[in-house]
Amino acid sequence: MDKLVQGVRDTSVGVAKRIYCCYGVHFPSIPKLRKEYGDLLVSCGLIGEAIKVYEDLELWDTVIYCYCLLEKKAVELVKKRLAERPSDSRLWCSLGDVTNDDACYEKALEVSENRSARAKARDVEKAIAGFTRSVQLDPDNGEAWNNIACL
Repeated sequence: MDKLVQGVRDTSVGVAKRIYCCYGVHFPSIPKLRKEYGDLLVSCGLIGEAIKVYEDLELWDTVIYCYCLLEKKAVELVKKRLAERPSDSRLWCSLGDVTNDDACYEKALEVSENRSARAKARDVEKAIAGFTRSVQLDPDNGEAWNNIACL
């Protein structure tokens, strides 16, 4: 995969010879190819190398995920990114994921004006209350009973 990424910039074969094949194969963009390379590195357990690729591409959510896998400095990275962009609800959710702090999800809802589905997904108490009310209104609602059991 690394050779494929590097081969895009290889100039040993002239453009005149390569142009004939340009529409014959769907070739992804270089950033997409590098992201796939980073994903491959993660799947092989080479998290440190993947972090370098993701940082170069500025895929901060994925960098945070990698640091969580390594159990290192994920909190510091999220807080650093939050200092730059305090109104980013995804970063607040990431901080909640890393620290298991529900207050971060509340803050994500606040900054997103209640539009962050990811932050809403952590509100288990409200979900249980809603499904319980649904079961009270319709006791034969199997899906609501199942959802209560899953929560």
